[in-house]
Amino acid sequence: MLRFGNPVRILPLKILRAEQLVGGEEALDQILHALFNRELYPAYPCLPYQDFLNTCGLTGKDLNPA
Repeated sequence: MLRFGNPVRILPLKILRAEQLVGGEEALDQILHALFNRELYPAYPCLPYQDFLNTCGLTGKDLNPA
């Protein structure tokens, strides 16, 4: 059973909040383009949440739902 606090259910809300904080859809698109076109570390080819936050200039607290 999924609860509201489940990260999988909250992640879209955090992405939407990030979009608002970085200046809109176009600004977030540019950030995501830069993140997904970077050189990947072969042993860990994922996008860490902290890398997303750092690139957006945000903290985890900025994206927590109120």
